[in-house]
Amino acid sequence: MLPPEVLAAWQEAGPVPVGCALADAMTALADAGLIDVRGDADLAGAHFMALISHAVVQLSHYGVRPLPPQQTERLIRGGSRRSYGRTG
Repeated sequence: MLPPEVLAAWQEAGPVPVGCALADAMTALADAGLIDVRGDADLAGAHFMALISHAVVQLSHYGVRPLPPQQTERLIRGGSRRSYGRTG
């Protein structure tokens, strides 16, 4: 079990600032009329992070089995690719 101070330091070094940056980006996209965050930019950022990271986490067995960089890149890009003007 990790000591609470180690977990807190990790949160402050990575997840917290990333979450804030994603929320800011979602707010900017919403303000520009490009997305609808339904009043919750933090949740929209969390959902976006899940979209682009879930497959990597699952296929790597939570980082135990590293994926080839090309596969990781493909999975991340596939979850964030623009699809303007496309149907289906």
